[in-house]
Amino acid sequence: MLRLTMAIDDVLLDVLTESNDELYEDDYMKVVKIIKEIQTGSKDYVKRLQLVIWKKKNTDLPDFDIRGFSYKTNRYQKGLTLNHFEMEELYQSLKDYFES
Repeated sequence: MLRLTMAIDDVLLDVLTESNDELYEDDYMKVVKIIKEIQTGSKDYVKRLQLVIWKKKNTDLPDFDIRGFSYKTNRYQKGLTLNHFEMEELYQSLKDYFES
């Protein structure tokens, strides 16, 4: 678990020390890093694993976020947001599942 925590902490540290160039921002959130885009079979639509800062939370610490994004409309769909500790638990659960 320590190795996993270090990897997730490294991702967060990279984001906090990078430039402040915003990738996307609206009234609710600011995307600070796109970690991975997953193709869905549609050329206009992807699912993104990204780090976001939610404006209503009043914090600069980003959360992990998975949601669909449409290039055609330049808008996000509904998704799932996980904090640092929830992401660690999800990662460990997936790792255990695929290694068994």
